[in-house]
Amino acid sequence: MKYEVVLTQDANQDINETFHWYESQSIGLSKNFLAQVDNSLKIIQDNHKLFLVKYKNVRRCLIKRFPYKIFYTVNKNQIIILAVIFGGRDPNWIKKRLLKK
Repeated sequence: MKYEVVLTQDANQDINETFHWYESQSIGLSKNFLAQVDNSLKIIQDNHKLFLVKYKNVRRCLIKRFPYKIFYTVNKNQIIILAVIFGGRDPNWIKKRLLKK
């Protein structure tokens, strides 16, 4: 069964902000970031159980070549992308953000 990947508003905002930050650092780097996010989302979609549960029912996937993590949950036939967060963030801050709802 193929799962539908759904990005929350928070996850979209995370990706957008990170895209603009990388673009301000080096032209073209933002496109590489988006390509790696896309690759990670495809891996998650193909095998969502590959990644361990980090907080309650929230799983975490590391993005290759970039210090970011994708956090997601699985509901029936959907994979809900909750956030794309810098890996250097305080784990307590990440946990609060992910479990706020």
